[in-house]
Amino acid sequence: EKITSKASDKISQLNNDQDAKQRVIQSFHPFPVLLIGLGGTGTKALLDLRRRMLVKYDDVSRRHMDYLSIDTVGFGEDKSIHEGQGRPSFSAESRLQIKNVDAHSCSQILRQYPSFSEWLSPGVLEAEKRTASFGSKPSRLLSRLSFFSNYSTISSRIESKLYRLKKEYNGRDKTKVFVVAGLGDRTGSGMFLDIAAVVKNLIGSIGDIELTLLLV
Repeated sequence: EKITSKASDKISQLNNDQDAKQRVIQSFHPFPVLLIGLGGTGTKALLDLRRRMLVKYDDVSRRHMDYLSIDTVGFGEDKSIHEGQGRPSFSAESRLQIKNVDAHSCSQILRQYPSFSEWLSPGVLEAEKRTASFGSKPSRLLSRLSFFSNYSTISSRIESKLYRLKKEYNGRDKTKVFVVAGLGDRTGSGMFLDIAAVVKNLIGSIGDIELTLLLV
């Protein structure tokens, strides 16, 4: 009889624990999250996260989460990631491909924006032209220049993503933004600080933003 009573108490405790767990789950209101992947490394990291979610939850859609992949492409190049069986991808709205700045057109850009010469000197440009003639990929400096050349497109896409999250989760006083980039990746290493500055500049209009840089 004592054993039966103890077993009954244990079952009752487990049921109470389950009820408490359900109450916690139902009361859970997650912060809205925007994940930004820069370059090939950042994009692959976000795709890997979506793949893991697909395996574990059989679904990659989370209303409080949104994604944005930003990568540079050469002229005529396409880095679109196609949907596949068990291979989650990004929608057109969550994938932004910007064209690399051609090294031979940099001089014209510097004349238009002379302040860029503080970090992009004529000597660097000459070196870039020589390497470009051998078919080498653009350096992180040219990737940064590509960011500025496409600033309005990039900033407006990030802003629209954050506004959507804010609208759907108006009750939350904070939005979390994670920027994932590879320091060995030309696009990621050339842009991550400027992308962080774009997010920071939106704090006034979006509200409180908690920004985290994940650099690999």
